Amino acid sequence: MIGEPDWPFGTTHCRFDLFDGSKRIAKRPLPIDNDGSNAREDNCSITWNTNNVTIMVSGEEQEDREYVLNFEIL
Repeated sequence: MIGEPDWPFGTTHCRFDLFDGSKRIAKRPLPIDNDGSNAREDNCSITWNTNNVTIMVSGEEQEDREYVLNFEIL
C-alpha cells in the first residue's frame, strides 16, 4: 500500500502486506522520510529468500532501513 506524506514535508506512510493466496498473513508499516514526496518504486527493494522476505526502504532524509519478515513465525 502506498500512502500520502504528512503535509507539507513529513513522513510518507506506506505498508507492506504479505499474502498467502487471498489471505493476508502479515502487514508491516514502512515509513519513508523523503522530504514530503510520495513513495516511488525506487524507495524500496524487495528480496524473497527461502525463509523470509527482506524489504529495504530508502529516502532522501533517512538512512536505509531494513525490514525482515520471517515466514516461519507468520
